[in-house]
Amino acid sequence: LASLLLMVAVLQGLYAGTNVETFRTFGLVPVRLLSPESWSLIGPAGQLMPMVSHAFVHDGLTHIGLNLCFLLVFGPPVERWLGTGIYVLALLLLTIGPALGDVLIRSHSVAPMVGASGLVAGLMGLYWVRYPRSNLRALLPLAVPVPLPVPVSFLMCAWLGLQSLLAYGHSSGAAPIAWWAHIVGFALGICLGILMRRMNLGSTTAKQIKSH
Repeated sequence: LASLLLMVAVLQGLYAGTNVETFRTFGLVPVRLLSPESWSLIGPAGQLMPMVSHAFVHDGLTHIGLNLCFLLVFGPPVERWLGTGIYVLALLLLTIGPALGDVLIRSHSVAPMVGASGLVAGLMGLYWVRYPRSNLRALLPLAVPVPLPVPVSFLMCAWLGLQSLLAYGHSSGAAPIAWWAHIVGFALGICLGILMRRMNLGSTTAKQIKSH
């Protein structure tokens, strides 16, 4: 998935002058998805495609860079736990779920949502369910970067608190970043993780991760 996102980013960079058109075509526009006229004009395939394609289009190098970093940290351990088949299904659900949440919250918005941040947030939720006692290594911004182990539970709570503050600060739905899609994805990832553990899906021999 990381390779695919990177490839799409390169292709998008080659056509940087058409970003607005690209966002409109492949991004998720709530008003368009909920419009009966759009369903008639565009058809079911054109209407439903952005539910998935939005995750592969990003607004700049920083946007895709952050998502790729988080994906490379949380994706592989979750895939080892679930196995490739269930992992791919989880990725699909974590792509569509946050998109639906964004449509419900921004139902009157004409601004397209792009990026895999909701999906990445869902992987964070899955990771937290499976490895709640693990540590992640953060680099202190000193002259010589120093790795510092941070409990994943602290990191997740801090991240969720920040996302919630930013989301409530833009409760009108006019935020330039889809904070609520992040929160919906995170919550969905936690729910999927709990469900999969109760159903004994995935590897039961995956070792607890101490640090990453």
